[in-house]
Amino acid sequence: MRPFLFHREHRAWKGGDTRPGNGRPSLVFFTHYRCASMMLVRRLNDLLAGLGYRQVDYQGYVHPWPLDQRDHFQRAREEHREVGRFVAEGRFYAPLRYYVDVPELQNYKVVVVLRDPRDVLVSRYYSEKFAHVRADTRFLAHCEEVEKMELDEFALAFADDVGGHYRFFMEHAPDLEHALFVSYEEVISDFEGFLSKVNEYAGLGCPAERVREIADKESFRVTSEDKYAHKRSVKARNFEEKLQPETIGALNVQLADVLKHFGWEV
Repeated sequence: MRPFLFHREHRAWKGGDTRPGNGRPSLVFFTHYRCASMMLVRRLNDLLAGLGYRQVDYQGYVHPWPLDQRDHFQRAREEHREVGRFVAEGRFYAPLRYYVDVPELQNYKVVVVLRDPRDVLVSRYYSEKFAHVRADTRFLAHCEEVEKMELDEFALAFADDVGGHYRFFMEHAPDLEHALFVSYEEVISDFEGFLSKVNEYAGLGCPAERVREIADKESFRVTSEDKYAHKRSVKARNFEEKLQPETIGALNVQLADVLKHFGWEV
């Protein structure tokens, strides 16, 4: 837990989020690592500006370690059922880079953005080997192991980890029937369209000119690839350029159910 950095989340986690809402359903934003989540949170906050929403970042509060956060989060809530509360009105729970159980989720507006897991694996490799801040000793040890690995080796080793997170969303499909699913690939190809979809789905009433203004704040162009940059590459199907054909074939088998469910082409 990191109460000194996340005061609002610490209070909410302890059951102290008792401030009145804004009369609107809370918005839950599910995504995964390497899906432009931080940028999307910034622009979704722009979309929510002036409507009385309060962002709650439980994931950042619970733990900075990215590989076992979901289990850590779920265990903490099971051990202390009175904490980790969600409020169904006036909150923006984001980013949640894994599926977590939100009681009475049908009362919330839910946005889900996921990226082709094969591109997630490529992006994670470059991030964890070259660019990611190494926030604690466990993550440092993990990154030191990644430094010894080649890209294809990493992709095959962590395919089940990434696929497992996606399968949580698949398992909870009945709870997400009312959610707005948008692929990362759609986000980068039509960002204004994505924001417009969220605006309409959540009933925010943001004027079209304002939506366009928010969309124009972001550029998805990368003029040259820099493996040390946080935004190394944003294009879809980058894995086809980076991975060996036999690795892609193996991933297509390992992740076949995920690719089919979410509609990514093999």
